[in-house]
Amino acid sequence: MSVAEKLEQLARWVPGIAGYQDRESARETDKTLRIQLAGQLTDARLLLDEVKRALVDARRLDGLAALDRLSSKLQKSENLVRFASRGYRGYFDEYKLTRKMLEQLYAFDLSLVDDVNRVQQLVAALPRDGRGADEMTPAIGAVEQALDEFAQHVVRRDDLMTQKG
Repeated sequence: MSVAEKLEQLARWVPGIAGYQDRESARETDKTLRIQLAGQLTDARLLLDEVKRALVDARRLDGLAALDRLSSKLQKSENLVRFASRGYRGYFDEYKLTRKMLEQLYAFDLSLVDDVNRVQQLVAALPRDGRGADEMTPAIGAVEQALDEFAQHVVRRDDLMTQKG
């Protein structure tokens, strides 16, 4: 996928993403992307609260501990993306931005968007009919794995931002 195609795909997802092209607005664009991603993770956590309420209403408390752990992991992922290194400081302050680096950033940003969309879909698919922990274990595990992959992508992106061209 070309740089233009990656930028176009990001532009459809985050308003103002065209700022990647302008060095002065790149930090603001990065912040906007992070806020958007964190907001989607917050939405996923709110969906998870509905699942927990359904368990409580059904008096099936055996699954609450696993869902609380998952909620905690979602919160950590929100914070990871919200408070990770801001902007393209590595590129704009010390290092020369190359087309290859920019292309890698676009790819990472698209992977973050895909990761968060996947987390949202998996959380939305959790049953809200009061099923017990045994029945939800595979679905909870899938959400946890998706969150782990997301966290790895955030860390790898931050590493990419700070390496020299």
